Amino acid sequence: MRIVDIQLSFPSILVALIILAAFGKGVEKTIIALILVQWAYYARTARASALVEINKEYIDAYNNLGTCLIAMDKAEQAERPLNSALRIDSSNSDAWYQRGLLYLDFGRGQEALSDFESASRNDPKHIDARLMIAAIFHERGDTKNASNAWRKVLDIDPQHKLARRRLEECNGRDATPAKILRPED
Repeated sequence: MRIVDIQLSFPSILVALIILAAFGKGVEKTIIALILVQWAYYARTARASALVEINKEYIDAYNNLGTCLIAMDKAEQAERPLNSALRIDSSNSDAWYQRGLLYLDFGRGQEALSDFESASRNDPKHIDARLMIAAIFHERGDTKNASNAWRKVLDIDPQHKLARRRLEECNGRDATPAKILRPED
């Protein structure tokens, strides 16, 4: 970039006239002189564009990396990219959801619930986050909040069989609630 800075420190017209004086007159030589004078502007623009692109933080990449690490049973490494995605864009419902799954896997239920609620707040139609919220309340035996959460799932998908069944359990039609988050084999 030092060569570009040196090139740009001289007036373009003056450099073009010096080049024409050295090589002679003519249309081809004038075009070459203009190219030799103007290349530095294009180089600086290209460098600036490259630096902007290099320094971009890719939210989807962080989110996908976290998801892949969870799938590869490397959950302890997944939290960092998910946190990076949320630091860049706190309205990313998928990153909230994935981190909620991670916290659930770590046994940090309250933090998981908070992340699922953030996911559903940022995307009210995020059915997976709504299902996890309802399941957490259901397993805790909090029938009031579970009923509300199952209804929100049914608002998104009125035909959702699991939500309908669990809502009936909460309303007392079925007295034996099942394990939802970790079913027993």
